[in-house]
Amino acid sequence: MTIRSVAVIGLGAMGAPMARRVQAAGFDLIVCDRNAALLASFAQAGARIAATPAECASADLVMVLVATPEQVQDVALGANGVRAGLEGGRSPLLAVM
Repeated sequence: MTIRSVAVIGLGAMGAPMARRVQAAGFDLIVCDRNAALLASFAQAGARIAATPAECASADLVMVLVATPEQVQDVALGANGVRAGLEGGRSPLLAVM
């Protein structure tokens, strides 16, 4: 599988620097977070903003950087989680950090 697009869910102390490096490396970047100011800074740099983790399912690789196991479960399997956004047999790689 060739990875061309990467989604980063959780732009905290680890997620934001990782997302910036992913984008600097030339990957198409999708970001999802609750912090509007962080999202705005990524949008200005050309990243696509996802309102929910489900919108990240179109990426080839989805990186999840959240704080608790409950948050991981919600992001991956919740009503608006990555699984809810899968279409057409897509199955992105899911990396939980």
